[in-house]
Amino acid sequence: MILERRPIHVNLSKDFHVELKRLCADKRVTMQEIIEHFVNGLIDERDDMTKILNELIRLKKDRKINRISKVDKDEIFNKILGGEEDEIF
Repeated sequence: MILERRPIHVNLSKDFHVELKRLCADKRVTMQEIIEHFVNGLIDERDDMTKILNELIRLKKDRKINRISKVDKDEIFNKILGGEEDEIF
């Protein structure tokens, strides 16, 4: 079976892109693998991914979204990659 893939286009700030690229190299995963894993978790309605989405929605609604700190980014990506068992939010 051949999987048909569709591209998505995401614009990140230069700093986020550099940090994501560094994280990917450190963890030996690709940006695509991270995004695909996260999207799959959202589609499957996994609790951990749904919590991240709901927090984003809440922050956006409350107009509190600005930059996510490096510590927050590392914690989020550790969760996505199956790291720590603690809840993020």
